[in-house]
Amino acid sequence: SYSPQDPFGLQEEAEKKGITVVPDSGVAPGLSNFLVGRAVGELDDVEDVRIYVGGIPERYVPPLGYSITWSAADLIDEYTRGARVVRNGRIIEVDPLDYIELVEVPELGELEAFYTDGLRTLLKTIKARNMAELTLRYPGHVMSLRVLKGLGLFDEEPVDVEGVKVIPRKFMERLLEERLSLNVPDVVVLLVRVFGKKGSEYLRIEYDMIDRYDHERHVTAMSRTTAYFASSIAQLLQEGRIRKEGVVPPEELGMDPEVFDQVMSKLARKGIQVRR
Repeated sequence: SYSPQDPFGLQEEAEKKGITVVPDSGVAPGLSNFLVGRAVGELDDVEDVRIYVGGIPERYVPPLGYSITWSAADLIDEYTRGARVVRNGRIIEVDPLDYIELVEVPELGELEAFYTDGLRTLLKTIKARNMAELTLRYPGHVMSLRVLKGLGLFDEEPVDVEGVKVIPRKFMERLLEERLSLNVPDVVVLLVRVFGKKGSEYLRIEYDMIDRYDHERHVTAMSRTTAYFASSIAQLLQEGRIRKEGVVPPEELGMDPEVFDQVMSKLARKGIQVRR
């Protein structure tokens, strides 16, 4: 998941082996794609797709308003890798930290959002005039990251420090893992917004999910939302409910009302509520 490679590069090999590959089966990409697929399946023409997603501590904690709940290397990728978005039907690449959008989130208040390269397979499978994924953080986070990036702390070229070659990015990964592994319960927010036409009628379809740390089992919201979606897809594969061979992205599965209901039911049993 979230690798720079195109998952459809596995298509020929998967078909040859007679297997099914469901790539990016996490929370985003993953559940986000799945929900987009369900919404798009109800429309004749798609104008706009917008995904807002973020895993954050349940309250602001200094210095970045963030705590590590997953890979620090992938986290830095979010801030440094060009984000592909669709504007007026064309795929373009933007700097993730160039744009900030303020978003009001129920229970959490105002958060800020910035572009990230999370559309993945949606770039090929969904024909929308405009489409983007944005990551959510507490206000002020992006400005802090701009400073760190501007100082070169995400660079991969080694620098000489008193005769020792140090790669700034590797140094930052280690620091983030050590300094931001905070004992603060986390929250995962996922907001999917799809706008388009059904016949002559304009429709706006929204899906909201806010999931919190499981205090009883001591499982992070990031672990819950990522793993329970992945395991739901694995169960459907095991049960033979997904029969197509080759690369089958989550949004394609979401377009199947029966598969969609089965996955939503499995998530609900784990306490993950997605509100339409």
